[in-house]
Amino acid sequence: MLLPVSSKSHRNVFLPVAEALADRGHKIVMLVNHPPASKHPNVLEINHELPDFRVENLNMFETRGNTAAVFGLFQKALPAIASKLYKVPKVKELYDKRKEFDLIVINHMFNEVAYPFAHEMPFITIATPGMDYRQSAVLGNVLNPSYAANNAISAQFPDLPLLLDIERNQSLTLMNSHFTMNDVLPLLPSQVEVGAMHCRPGKPLPEDLELWISGAGSEGVVYFSLGSVAQGQSMPTKYRDMFVEAFKQLKQRVIWKYEVALEGVSDNVLMRKWLPQQDILAHPNVRVFITHGGLLSTQESLLPLHASPRSPHLWGISPRMA
Repeated sequence: MLLPVSSKSHRNVFLPVAEALADRGHKIVMLVNHPPASKHPNVLEINHELPDFRVENLNMFETRGNTAAVFGLFQKALPAIASKLYKVPKVKELYDKRKEFDLIVINHMFNEVAYPFAHEMPFITIATPGMDYRQSAVLGNVLNPSYAANNAISAQFPDLPLLLDIERNQSLTLMNSHFTMNDVLPLLPSQVEVGAMHCRPGKPLPEDLELWISGAGSEGVVYFSLGSVAQGQSMPTKYRDMFVEAFKQLKQRVIWKYEVALEGVSDNVLMRKWLPQQDILAHPNVRVFITHGGLLSTQESLLPLHASPRSPHLWGISPRMA
């Protein structure tokens, strides 16, 4: 499984597939750009550790409404990763052993750099953001001429076909979408919707969280999270102060995903750097979810929510929630 250019949330789409296959006895190797997350004995995660793609360093509040700034990150990062990735010894070793694998699975979004692995190999893709019209065109719907990073790859693999030709050879794409919340479109046999496949039943909460939520009584709890990419501490002070003051007026308790300690927060607010989101949302005493409007958070939401999109790809998700 190859997702060398991915956010943590995109990896969360891959992990259920990896662990489901691992449960059936398959050995899974994942090439990622984050520290390992799976504890399954049959899943090995290899972190290439290149620093060029770090979405957590992007201030999503400053770039809101500025599409050029967001995609400027990819304009710089993708060629840099393409020129460096196969020079990383553990990646080169994995590439040299690619013929030993039965199947290659690639994150289709921004991961053309991984297509050399797929040359003359059976491979499928997982479309983490759901339907992608460029990828759909590659599979046989609507031609779209835009494409990325071919020059940087061909310089290292001169005998390789065009990346577009490799991509056309994929056997299947699993799309993180569902017609009930995305566009209703005719799909090819090789395009299969698997939206919300990462969602699972809620697990018991840690004791302190369970006591906080159940102790809120009939008023319940408000859960506030901006996802795995946007950092709460990068929120402009005036907006942060608005939330602090608004939460003081609530009868409900509030759980706020926030990375650092914050002064002036009222006693009805619990702040944590990391929270088990699916388990919190599954709790019957959680009344409202304030979200950044990400696709995975949207799929996990089974209660009233308020969405405030933080990046361009999210602007298309939030209207669908209505």
